[in-house]
Amino acid sequence: MSKNSKQGCVYLAQAVGTNRFKIGVTARDIDQIFRELNGKQSPYKIECITYFETHNIYGFEKHLHDTHEQYRIHGEWFEFPPIVLEELIDYYVFWQKRNDIRADEIMFSNLRDKVICIGLIGLVLWVLSTMFDVPYPVQISPYEQHIEN
Repeated sequence: MSKNSKQGCVYLAQAVGTNRFKIGVTARDIDQIFRELNGKQSPYKIECITYFETHNIYGFEKHLHDTHEQYRIHGEWFEFPPIVLEELIDYYVFWQKRNDIRADEIMFSNLRDKVICIGLIGLVLWVLSTMFDVPYPVQISPYEQHIEN
């Protein structure tokens, strides 16, 4: 675990009555955080939509902030179109169902498995194209096309 890793919750909150959402983290009790958020001079009630636990709250928060940068309003606040919000909630629910505090390790091992799978698919295509004397689908750059003509 890196020195920047910390166990806690990654949460998605909404300013009730608006289309504004906060992606945040806490290592403290989630209910206490929302009592504090609502106790400050917020013009809106802040409500927790969903959350999941992990031992790398900062890594997940950064990942979610970076992948949703185009929807960022300010700081940790975003405005999501309905379809993006639905996908984001599905993402949180997926990690909740994993019920695994080391969710980020699973996320990165799944990525590794996908890369290996893509490599194997490429190898299988090459073997099949060789066996059946079918040209392997390789993209030729415009420079190489010019040389062939």
